[in-house]
Amino acid sequence: MTEMRHPRLTFVAVLGVLALGGYVFGVASALSWFPVASGVVGVLWALPVIALAALAWARFMPGPPSRKLIVSLVLLCPIGPYLAWHFPESKFLPNPYVDTCFAPGFKRESFDRLHPGMSPAEVEAVTGPPRFLHGNPRWYRLAGNPDLVWSYSTDHCSKTGDYAWRSYQVGFRDGALIVVAKDWRYD
Repeated sequence: MTEMRHPRLTFVAVLGVLALGGYVFGVASALSWFPVASGVVGVLWALPVIALAALAWARFMPGPPSRKLIVSLVLLCPIGPYLAWHFPESKFLPNPYVDTCFAPGFKRESFDRLHPGMSPAEVEAVTGPPRFLHGNPRWYRLAGNPDLVWSYSTDHCSKTGDYAWRSYQVGFRDGALIVVAKDWRYD
């Protein structure tokens, strides 16, 4: 009996260490804006959940212990991608823009036509009106130290979770466009 428990405990311990390592790697990477960080965390947090569920489920299945565990893992593996996709602040792979709220009428393709030197009226003619106007915020500082920032997108539009979102911003100084920025935000 005890021989069968040690491999299971070792298996769960290894997955736990991987999950902890993935969490630390993901947080460190997210702090440096590494784009796949939160997805990595999601995958590594899903592994121990699947392993524990498989161990619990295997106790109630008929047959030898090792076969029960393998069958349980195979049956529960589809849960992994589901949990990884739904990990907080990761990109939701089926629809990466699910948590991005856009300004009314804003088209992402129009943003690529902007270039430094344009006036606010020219920018608005290309992209439409911004969602927000503000000074250069402390949390997402734009290069060039603009005195006016237009934001075309914000966070928290998903009804099912809190995912990464795409930030679209332009910065003006003295009435001229000086910076065009689009970034994935993992907050």
